[in-house]
Amino acid sequence: HAYKGEYVSSGQLAQEAVQIELDILKKPIGIQDQYAVAFGGLRTFVFKEEVTTQKVEIPESVREDFNNSLMLFYTGGTRKSEEVLSSFRVADSMDALDKKKELVTRGVSALESGNLGDFGRLLGDSWTTKRTANTKTTNDEIDLMYSRVMEAGALGGKVIGAGGGGFMLAMFPANKRASVRESLKDYKEMPFRFTDSGSRILLNL
Repeated sequence: HAYKGEYVSSGQLAQEAVQIELDILKKPIGIQDQYAVAFGGLRTFVFKEEVTTQKVEIPESVREDFNNSLMLFYTGGTRKSEEVLSSFRVADSMDALDKKKELVTRGVSALESGNLGDFGRLLGDSWTTKRTANTKTTNDEIDLMYSRVMEAGALGGKVIGAGGGGFMLAMFPANKRASVRESLKDYKEMPFRFTDSGSRILLNL
């Protein structure tokens, strides 16, 4: 689009990414990541016939504390998300999906009220629910990482994306940052911060 001098909305970018991956490349994957990346920011999405989104509004002080209570670690393994997701069966996982939807509602409420402790624990509940829905989401290495961060004082955490490898997100109280980092000192930490910007052109020649 940039090459052709076109401006398109975040929604159109997400829709086209979904079409390419699912309809053209026939990948058995979801559509959440495409929308999260296209829009950016802290948001909720409702996926029905049409996708709707709404920003999660929190004070800047809470947002900063939220940024500072999270760390991301590379598990040391990569995987193709379709290999993990191909073993997922919606019909067999409706209870888990309903539970995750409930956790989103509770998580948004926790953020909006500035209760980061509750959000961290809900993050852990989400990981537990995700594991029950698809056993390929985790493995011995990931389980070991998770147990280490929890023993170090983390509130909760989860593997980002499909699971089975990739990156683990850990959330912790401010006074536990050093101990959580020490617990995963053998794994590469990936610094990050939240942004309100979604997909954008960084360099247009």
